[in-house]
Amino acid sequence: MKTEEASIFLLLLVMFTATERTWIERKKQCKEQMIHNQKALNCSHQNLPYIPKTENNVTYLIFSYNDLRNVSSETFENVSNPDSLTDLFLDHNNIQNISKTALSAFQNLKYLYLSYNPIYYENMKNLLGELSKLKFLSHLGMSGIATITIQRDLFSLVKENQIKLLEIRFYNMRTLWMDTFGRFDSLEVFYLSDNHVENIKLSKKKHLHNLYLDFNKFKSFPDFSVDGSEKDCYLPNLELLSVKDLSQNPFVCDCDLEWLINWMKTKQYKKVIRRYPQQYICSLPTEKSKLLLSEVSFTYKECHPWSSWIWAAIIALPCVIVIGITVLILYRNRWNIKHYIYLLRKRRNYQIIDGHNFVYDAFIGYEVTDSAWVRRRLLPVLEEEVGLKLCIHERDFQPGAFINDNIVTNMDKSAKVVLVLTNAFARSGWCMFELKIAHSKLIEDETELVIILLEKVDGINMNHSLKVLFDTTTYIEWTEDVVGQELFWTKLKNVLKK
Repeated sequence: MKTEEASIFLLLLVMFTATERTWIERKKQCKEQMIHNQKALNCSHQNLPYIPKTENNVTYLIFSYNDLRNVSSETFENVSNPDSLTDLFLDHNNIQNISKTALSAFQNLKYLYLSYNPIYYENMKNLLGELSKLKFLSHLGMSGIATITIQRDLFSLVKENQIKLLEIRFYNMRTLWMDTFGRFDSLEVFYLSDNHVENIKLSKKKHLHNLYLDFNKFKSFPDFSVDGSEKDCYLPNLELLSVKDLSQNPFVCDCDLEWLINWMKTKQYKKVIRRYPQQYICSLPTEKSKLLLSEVSFTYKECHPWSSWIWAAIIALPCVIVIGITVLILYRNRWNIKHYIYLLRKRRNYQIIDGHNFVYDAFIGYEVTDSAWVRRRLLPVLEEEVGLKLCIHERDFQPGAFINDNIVTNMDKSAKVVLVLTNAFARSGWCMFELKIAHSKLIEDETELVIILLEKVDGINMNHSLKVLFDTTTYIEWTEDVVGQELFWTKLKNVLKK
């Protein structure tokens, strides 16, 4: 028994000694600190290929300048309480492969720094998509990742997120397209320094307050206003613009720089531009050289001359108005014009027909909605009983010919003209044309005009031509009374048989 007890004691001693040695080793490698009254574990600059065991409630894990290489969820198994971790520094770790779910355990993570690791492009793309699920993540550093290029596809898997600070530095962009970062719609602070940027293509970032563009190689600087509008701005809430080399530019103080000069003036009290206004001086034109940009002003006429389009619009507007008025007048008088054309044709002997060699006994003018009465009541009596030959448009007009030519030609071939007046007739443009032609033939050729009043015409439809017709021509009124109909047919037959 004594031998067994000695063995157990020896084993416990060995385990205790190993644990103590591991704890002492970790203490040498990692230092416990207090940062902002929070517990932090600093393991940086130790060339560690793994993450040592952490104590509970570690809020900051600083693991910069080590050698993780491949990172997965197992990499963080020694983190005792993942929910307590809010700040994770993994920069400068030679990370190449990182699984998309490697950081999923840190649901309360706020700050993440992955800069200066040679992470493969697809790994980074997939990881960014998963990071969107961390609802408290607000700061993301991904600068100097030499294995990737900044392009829109890199952020294609990013969903709705709360990232307010994004650090994208030390890339070779040349042209910076701001809409590449369009999925970061809560962005307030944006670091884009040291990217060899020569030109910027802006897009709207309504929440952006601070924009850092230091140490780039600008050849031109964009107008922050959308399409030159003073009311619409790409970065409406910008409070700090940091461009350290901007003041060293040889400013040409002409109208192309008007927006920047005015923008600086409106923002100067918020200290948006560093070293403004003292170090921002005009180089050209000669008359403005050595003037501070804050002293330069432009009149509206100087920088907003009328373009050729405006001049064209000014010249074209009266023409458009005249054409519009002309078209309106022509449209409102179209039937009078057609009538006038008819008179001109008639004077030029457009069609000559012997007055005693008519094809039809009468031309019947009516509106199409009244065709049922014409076919069922009028034609049976006048054609079948009396034996007259009548011309109606739906049966006797020549197909393919113009309507006005059909009207004029068939009236000329008819001994008399009968007009069936209704409210629909009064509202029809073609019926009014028939009325004018018939009235002209009455005056010039003494062609007899017979008026059938099928219904009372309302005052709203009583135009000038109808008033003249009623004042100068006797009409026969239709009635639904049987006795009255006998009198109607007697009158109509007598008139048409004369």
